[in-house]
Amino acid sequence: MGQKMLSFDEINRLGQIIDSTFGKSSSYTGQSSVKASLTGNVLTVNMICVITLASDVPQRDQITTHREAAQTVVNQYMKKVREEFKELAGRALKVKESTVGDSVEIVSASPYVLKRSAYYRFNATFSVD
Repeated sequence: MGQKMLSFDEINRLGQIIDSTFGKSSSYTGQSSVKASLTGNVLTVNMICVITLASDVPQRDQITTHREAAQTVVNQYMKKVREEFKELAGRALKVKESTVGDSVEIVSASPYVLKRSAYYRFNATFSVD
């Protein structure tokens, strides 16, 4: 059974929803940002935030906490996308999560300070139809 592709009109409507360059989708949340892009029937959602890592707590535990929070943010974002798509297109957007991944990039560290600043990136891809 083949996947149903989005129509040209539905692609435009989905593009309106995920466009964060201006308009209502361009909200700034302070220390985090969620961006999305559509390539064919693959929707990629990227979240980035600034985190502080304390040296007295295992980094693995801290990253797990940030990963869970990021997954929640992406789930809320996708819920909003599905709701707005249904309003604009008049039908439900079928979404299936394909892959998720994350990374940490230390941006400031000092041997004299117990805390380090880092960029935390969380990426999720979804097939849509």
